[in-house]
Amino acid sequence: MLNDTRGGAGPRPSILFFLVLLALLPSAIPPPAHAQTGSVRSQDYTQTAVADFAAGQKYGVIVTDLAGGELRLASGVTSGVYTSTVLSAHFSFTAVVPHWRAVVPDGAALKVEMRVHSTSNGWSDWHLFDEIDEHEKQFYPEMPLLKPDSEQFQYRLTLTAAGQTPILDEITLTVIDASAGPTTSQARTAIQNAPQPAIIPRSGWGADENLMTWPPEYRGVEKIVVHHTVSANGYDEDNAAGLVRAIYYYHAVTRGWGDIGYNYLVDDYGNVYEGRYGGPGVVGGHVYGYNYGSMGIGAIGSYGNTPTSKEPSQKTLSAIADLAAWEANRSYIHPLESSPFYDTTTPNLAGHRDYPPHSTACPGDYLYAALPGLRQSTWDRIVTYTDEHHVEWLSWNTPPRTLLAAETYSPAITVRNTGWLTWPQAGVTNSVRLGYHWLDSGGLPVSQPPEDDHRGPLDYDLAFGHTYNFEPALLTTPITPGFYTLAWDMAHEGVDWFHDANLASPLLTMTVSITNTPPVTISGQVVDVRGQAVSGAQIALPNWITATTAGDGAYALSPLARASYTLTAAAEGYAPLAPAYNVDAGEGDLALPFVLASDDFVNLIANKDFESGLDNWARGGITESLPISTSAAHTGLGAAQLGGDHFNGTVWLSQTLNLPSNALSPTLSLFYRVPISGTGATFQVTIVNDTTALTHTLPLTANHWTPFQTPLPDNLRGPLDLQLRLTQSSNLTPTTVLVDEVWMGYQELEPYLIYLPLTLKAHTDECSEQIANGDFEETAVWEILDTDYPAAYSAAQARGGSRSMRTGIEPGGDNTYSYSSAQQTVAIPADTASATLTYWWYPASKDADDHQYLLLMDQEGSILDSLLWTNANDQTWLQSQADLTAYTGMTLILRFGVYNNGSNGLTRMYVDDVSLQTCP
Repeated sequence: MLNDTRGGAGPRPSILFFLVLLALLPSAIPPPAHAQTGSVRSQDYTQTAVADFAAGQKYGVIVTDLAGGELRLASGVTSGVYTSTVLSAHFSFTAVVPHWRAVVPDGAALKVEMRVHSTSNGWSDWHLFDEIDEHEKQFYPEMPLLKPDSEQFQYRLTLTAAGQTPILDEITLTVIDASAGPTTSQARTAIQNAPQPAIIPRSGWGADENLMTWPPEYRGVEKIVVHHTVSANGYDEDNAAGLVRAIYYYHAVTRGWGDIGYNYLVDDYGNVYEGRYGGPGVVGGHVYGYNYGSMGIGAIGSYGNTPTSKEPSQKTLSAIADLAAWEANRSYIHPLESSPFYDTTTPNLAGHRDYPPHSTACPGDYLYAALPGLRQSTWDRIVTYTDEHHVEWLSWNTPPRTLLAAETYSPAITVRNTGWLTWPQAGVTNSVRLGYHWLDSGGLPVSQPPEDDHRGPLDYDLAFGHTYNFEPALLTTPITPGFYTLAWDMAHEGVDWFHDANLASPLLTMTVSITNTPPVTISGQVVDVRGQAVSGAQIALPNWITATTAGDGAYALSPLARASYTLTAAAEGYAPLAPAYNVDAGEGDLALPFVLASDDFVNLIANKDFESGLDNWARGGITESLPISTSAAHTGLGAAQLGGDHFNGTVWLSQTLNLPSNALSPTLSLFYRVPISGTGATFQVTIVNDTTALTHTLPLTANHWTPFQTPLPDNLRGPLDLQLRLTQSSNLTPTTVLVDEVWMGYQELEPYLIYLPLTLKAHTDECSEQIANGDFEETAVWEILDTDYPAAYSAAQARGGSRSMRTGIEPGGDNTYSYSSAQQTVAIPADTASATLTYWWYPASKDADDHQYLLLMDQEGSILDSLLWTNANDQTWLQSQADLTAYTGMTLILRFGVYNNGSNGLTRMYVDDVSLQTCP
């Protein structure tokens, strides 16, 4: 059974509508015109005019002509029945489904039933469409009435008033013939190399792909959800494929979804059908708000909560378990566990009713009761086809090419348990830990002292499908220089290494060079583009050493082997560096500063890091063959070079920019280095516009990469020219300057304070009470809804006075499927400054699947908020409050109630001393 259109992982609409039950109202899509499409035929029979309704049988129901023909209750009648004439289709059909346009006031009801006739079986029983989607007065059942080889049909309406009559404006009956196509036995022959279980593909059951207009989306599967289609039971096996085609047509065309909603369907004979187009991981439409990341399995038939329901067959249950085990094994879902999913926590293998708002009976009581056994059967299948010891290596830090001998490092490694054994945590017998082996160049194990044989412990037990991050995972290198292979593995202490116990469990291997040369250090400072120190920044090699900057922005990475390294810097609120810093620490210690730009910093420089050579930069100087090139870079692959051998004169780079007049805190920032410094040279950075020039002369003593920053004064705005200029007076002592990472820009947002005036008001006693008869001592004002087990004033419990309002089924009552509600309409004045609702409630429950609730609704009956939606058994008076100030000026309905699902124990709730204080 479905309750939604398509995917939708965002906020769910909080709209509940009381017919016989509280049903979720998703977005409904008006259907297109029906016609023959591919192998499926359909025909609409619409009744809307006075003449259409006049021929039917009417008991307490009249036909009026206020809006072109409609059915309503006669004056003074609270309940009535309308039965249509027998309608004949132009062809034998597989399914029939109504959808209708109506006005159903709050508390009223309009029930729709249908039956069909076939030559071989006569008239079927009346089928009640009791799972309904409604949107803007359009009502759609969840599923057609599936009855192959039918020729005639008839519908029956039951209208019930609650002060006002429901009004039917129009009803359309759609007959669907999906018989043309392969039978189920023929469909099974289309299975080709499918994984277990055998899945009948869409082509096998005759899907008309011209109907598929919903482009596939994909998400990793985290949940498996079981449904029933709420359709008739007792179908022949070879008719099942036709039923799938009928469901497909109803979802794709009549409902306008563009495809079938279930990912897979299972029939009464254990056949599995591919549903939603796209294969494993495709997003379906089966649980509104929870489709992204879940797989929906629809069991064809009714398995509880309908007059024709039956227990699911063992073939159905076995097929569902096979399908669930395949998906769970593929997606690492533990079927015996529950886990958070968006805003709720549900079993990993759940029924539709386990998902908010829990207003559906799907997958039916019989199939729902079978879920615990299905979970165990699914897990048993996983154990059968899964190794006991198996690890998947998800992520790890790649080591530098060279490590120091006899040093301890701290890499990070993330693993997933992909075997059926739950890994015991540290401190218990036979725990599982992360370990490693060193192998020399000949592949022989290297012995290390016990203190160097580190084992990474687990902080908690790790079950199938779960991941664990070892950070750090301590590692000590061999004492002898050379080339080694490092092999990570999981150790089942006292049992075996995983790879030894199961060769299919992979090792994580790395080739490393070990050296005993003196270590080097890379150190420096991290500042922002304005030269301010950045504390808390993370400096990391993409391997096993990291550092965090201190308050002055300083960091140091040590000990390091003499090698080339790639470094990154990141800090919260700053854009990540790209490209990373590439440095060679082969000759000794290095000083490496970093400059980070704020997330909202707008850089105006094109090709700021010279990764595209000198593109976007104008160049000039004494000759056309300027000694300007890309050379050793501070970051990435390139830097700009000014000067060089035999250079004498002036050479420059420039770029024209446009700095907005309203730019906040504009700044120029760059890195420069002077690998060769002669005499008589000057390096200047100049920024000019039509009226102002700003020139900085930088010292030529920076033999390491050095940051330079300067703020721009207010009179430097609009079109600007940035120039980097080197002047050399003698070619006997040449000078070379390298420039990289040139930033000029501004911050889009600037922190600021808003000072609001403080107004003091004298205390007044002008607050007023909006609830009438809040202590329930009178029999007045509260509206008790007409349901199977209505609420009532009660003396069984009272917090104050002698009575309260009882909702739910009292002890000794029949445990029937029922909503039990009482409500009051209240208005919050337009000049209200605060509105506080206070109430006392006494919950008692013997069934965890029942609910006590308080709904806040508008005048149309749409839910604005669920102030209370719980299952509690405190059996004492509890006080709750809610702030309703946000609804100032509105007329609201407060509805207290209890839902009993008709199985297990009874649930009730007493309510007393309800107050809504509004203060102007």
